[in-house]
This record gives sequence, C-alpha cells and structure tokens, in this order.
Amino acid sequence: MCGIAGIINGPNNSERQLNKMLNAIKHRGPDDHGLLIDDRNHVFLGSRRLSILDLSVKGKMPMYNRAQNIAVCQNGEIYNYLDVKAKLIALGYSFKSNSDTEVIVYGYQEWGTDVFNKLDGMFAISIFDKKNNKVILARDRIGIKPLYYLSNDKSIYFSSEMKSFMQIENYSFKGNLDIEMINQLIGFMFLPNSESTIVEGIRKLLPGHVLEISLSNMKTTLSKYWDLPINQKPNTISFNDAVDELDKLLIETVSAHLMSDVPLGILLSGGLDSSLIAAMVKKITKSEVTTFNAKFKHKFNESENAKSVAKYIGTNHQEIFIDSRDVNKNIEKHIIDYDDLTTFDGGLITTKLLCEKIKERGVTVVLLGEGADEIFGGYSWFGLSQFPFSFMPDLIKSTLYYYAISRNLTFNTTFYYKTWINLYKRFHNPDIFRTITEMELKIQLPNHLLMKVDKASMSASVEARVPYLDHKVVEYAYNLPREHKIKGSVFNIRPSNEKHILREVAKRYLPTEVAYRKKRGFMMPMSDVLYSDINKVKDYILSKDSLSQNLIPRHKLENLFNDSQLGALKMQKEYLLWRLFLLEVWSNVYAK
Repeated sequence: MCGIAGIINGPNNSERQLNKMLNAIKHRGPDDHGLLIDDRNHVFLGSRRLSILDLSVKGKMPMYNRAQNIAVCQNGEIYNYLDVKAKLIALGYSFKSNSDTEVIVYGYQEWGTDVFNKLDGMFAISIFDKKNNKVILARDRIGIKPLYYLSNDKSIYFSSEMKSFMQIENYSFKGNLDIEMINQLIGFMFLPNSESTIVEGIRKLLPGHVLEISLSNMKTTLSKYWDLPINQKPNTISFNDAVDELDKLLIETVSAHLMSDVPLGILLSGGLDSSLIAAMVKKITKSEVTTFNAKFKHKFNESENAKSVAKYIGTNHQEIFIDSRDVNKNIEKHIIDYDDLTTFDGGLITTKLLCEKIKERGVTVVLLGEGADEIFGGYSWFGLSQFPFSFMPDLIKSTLYYYAISRNLTFNTTFYYKTWINLYKRFHNPDIFRTITEMELKIQLPNHLLMKVDKASMSASVEARVPYLDHKVVEYAYNLPREHKIKGSVFNIRPSNEKHILREVAKRYLPTEVAYRKKRGFMMPMSDVLYSDINKVKDYILSKDSLSQNLIPRHKLENLFNDSQLGALKMQKEYLLWRLFLLEVWSNVYAK
C-alpha cells in the first residue's frame, strides 16, 4: 500500500515539484519513497511506500523489468499475485522480490494492459512503458483505491490524493471550485459523479478503466477493462447450492485478504457484515485475532453488540472511545485529510479516529465489512423492487430512491435536477433490484463509502481491505436471483428480509440474533457533534464570506438555527447543517 504521484511532460523543475507532491501524501507511505526521473522523455514518477509485503529494499518502487524499459509504481494490494507469478514463471520469467508490484511489471511486459483483467485486488497503478513511449494509469474495478489527474498547460499531473496538486506552482483549490458539483454534493450527501470533483479541472480515473498517455503528442485514450455483466441473465442456481457456493467463495476471499507481513486487525461494528468477516478470519487463522470498535457517549451506542460478538468468536477485542465534543473542537485538523470532499457520511471522522488509535496500537492492516449492503441488497431502498413499490410509476420510484440516499427535502432541486433525471432514466429498467445494485456499485461506493474509508485509513498510514468487494464476490452476488438476496415482504417486521443469502451463510458462524441483526456501522451521532458547539457551526456558515451564502439565501441559512422545528423537519435541518458545516470548514482550510 502506497501513495503514487507523477508528472508527464512537465516543466524544468518537475523533479522538485514531484518531491513536494509526494511529501504532501507522505502519510500514505511513511516507510520509504522512490523516484523515476527521465528528463529525455519528460516523465517523472514517484511513490511513497507503506510496507505490507516484502518489507525489504527489494520491494522498493518504482520497480523495473530487467531491460529497464518498464517501470511501475502502484498503490494497493494484488491478492492473487502468487498465482499470476506462477503463470509468469511458467512462461520463463524470474523474480527478485516477493512483492506484488513485480508481478505487475512482468505481467504488463507479457500481456500489456490485459494484465489488469488478471489481477484480483485493489489498486491504482502507473506504468512507464519506455519502449512504446507511453504512460499508463489504471484503477481497480470497484474504485477502492483513488487516482486523480490534472491537465495544466501541456502537462499532466496525477496522484493518489488531490492535495498533491496544491504543490504545483501557481495552482490553488480556492479559485477553482465547481459550484455545480458542490450543489450536487450537498443535495445528494455524496458527489454522484465518478469522474468529476468539486475542484474544476481535477478528474478521477473511473473505476475499471485505463488511461493511456502518448508521450509523442500527449494524446490521452480512456478505455474500460471491466464492467458488471449487466446484460447477463441471473443465475438459476438453487438457494441451498448458492449458500454453499457463497460460503466457499467468501472463505477463499477472506483468506486472500489476510496476506500481510505486518500486524492485522478487524473493524467490528457488531452488525452482520463485519461480524461474519471476523468469524471467518477466526476460523481460517490459528493466530490471535484482534477486533476494534468505536464507542460513543450516546443513548444509541452499540458497542455492546460488538463486544458480545467478539466474546462469542473469541477475539482480542479493544474499544476505542470517541468524544463528539473533541470532533467539533478539532474539525479543522480532521477535515484536511478529506481533500476530495465527496461525502458527508456520518462515519467520516469516526473511521479516521479509529484508524489513528489502531495505528498507535501497532496494527497496520484492517479488514472492514464495506460493500455487503450494496451487493446483497442490504438497504431499505432495495425494497422498491417489491410490492407495492414495484407497481408504482418510475417517477415515484426514482424520487423515493433519491430521498432514501440523500435524506434531503430542503435543498434547492434546481441544481441537481439533471442528475436526478439520470436516476429517473435508469428506473425504466424492469429489473429494479439490479438497477439499484448497479447504481450503488458505480455511483455510491466509489464516491461515498470507499472514499471515506481510503482517506480515513491512509491518513493514519493504515491499509483498509474490503473482502466483500473482491470482484469475484461482486459478480457472483450480482448474478444471483433477486429472491436469494431479498426475502418476503418489504414491510416484514420480523427477521430482516435484506441480505437473505448472506444471513444464511452467517448462521453457520454466528448466533441467529447476530445473523439477523439490522445494519450497524461506525456512525458518529451527527447532532451531538453539531450541538457540542453550535456557535462555532453558526460562525462558519453565517460568516460574511461563507461559501454557503452562494448556495442558499442568508435568511434561509439563519432559519437553520431556529430551534422551533420538530421531528422530521428538525432532522432535515440537522442534515443540511452538517453538510454546510463540513463544506465551510473544508473551504476555509484549503483556502489557506
């Protein structure tokens, strides 16, 4: 796991700028750094290394082939690198390290960009192909690892984080904010765009895509190497056989995600998804398993659930207390790690604080349960595929879906009307369950939950792994019949009907009450953070130069601090306050 950055066709001071870009993301790789400087071809690549596999100098990046005409820097983990390595050895290749990066080097030499189809893992990869005079950027299928790029004059800059671009001479975020994207971010709670950011000109490489840059003319070519099998009919496998197959697939996937030469732990919320991961890890390994949980001083605190699961499984369980007052007090320090502010998720700061404490306790790799809800139908809005919603017009279904994912009734719909229309068009597909799954995987995950996890974990130099989002698990779940994933009526008040097949697998490892437990997470009580110092929130939002006043009339902003609202309206007000507060803090921090 690392941070990568590069400059293509850069100015004369590119080496100095690249060093500054890498220093800006030192937290992603505090153990080592490396540079490729090719003045003749005007290619400058660099890496910050967080040592996970092959801790020796043999794992240093950039990594070259023997002919020195292919160089690779990567951020991520290739879980099947030993299998790919064996195939390459059979073809006559030899290796000098036990690093997964070297497999990418020779895999590219043998198969070209087809190598990305052969890699199982999470990754953002940069390749300098000197022989063919091009640079290649690639991102994993689901978008677990981020990769940004920026064209400036005749140069292209890329990095694992946007803050690297602030090291480019005469470049500033402040003068380049994209108001349309900011409006969509506030309206949806996350940015529903997998290419754009809220800073004009800074792009995200799409998940499952490759960007080739010709050094002769700086022409760029974007191509897709993976997609969901959208037109494929659902598998007709019986439910019992599907449970057996999923159990086997998850065990294999979790086993692969345990590869590490440094200490590893599990973030355990006490809900189904992370509990099943923890139980499987305990079954697989003979070593002690360490689990971590966030504990809040709140009436809805659910740390007891995690503690009971840990006791049942038999893990070394550690609780980490998080005080919402400290979050408000130190919000500026926390928000700086979210240079790409694409989400206002309630677990934004919680996950970061958890990872900081985990790192202090000597753990560098953690497993999480992210992704299970998206691929197995774990959210309430998947019920739109069931009676009576299935008989409603597409306009109503798409509107209900929008509200479910945004929790927004108060913001001006004019600004995100186009995006909502795109949602509406997708609901013309008669298979609503698959439609929602596709949107969750392609829009929500890479721009919302995965971005939160990456920024939070890497800010503390911790690698976060998400076994449910292994592409083989994603493809298998996507092709299962809807009835295997969601059972019974949407109004069922008895055992949960979401994630039916995953719950059946979980019953083999966990008590029934855990297998049927509703969704849990590391959500910090948003209102607690706001009201621990509401005057600070007010000062940010109502300051004379606030960004919020470019979005919402001042009298409406002032009304957000009116305590007269009750019930649903009060909740709506708090959602909007939270989003505007984080946006103002972000804007203020990066203006400096």
